[in-house]
Amino acid sequence: MHTLTLLREVEALYTATVEPDYIPLARTRFALARAMTGERPTLAPDAASLADQALAAFTTRGAAFASETGAVAGFIASHTTK
Repeated sequence: MHTLTLLREVEALYTATVEPDYIPLARTRFALARAMTGERPTLAPDAASLADQALAAFTTRGAAFASETGAVAGFIASHTTK
């Protein structure tokens, strides 16, 4: 099974069954955003939305997820046109 397909299926399953700040969902959304982006210099709107949702979930959980928050924020920043 293709990675994007698997990640999309997992994201859909989590979205239908868990709270939006569920950490495995946030990790899945971030992985999906990265996979969708690949080597592209900017984020497509759907990948940006997934990354933003992941960032919101990690931020909500506070200092315990500072590393993940930084990783997602850095990813978004590095794929945003100036």
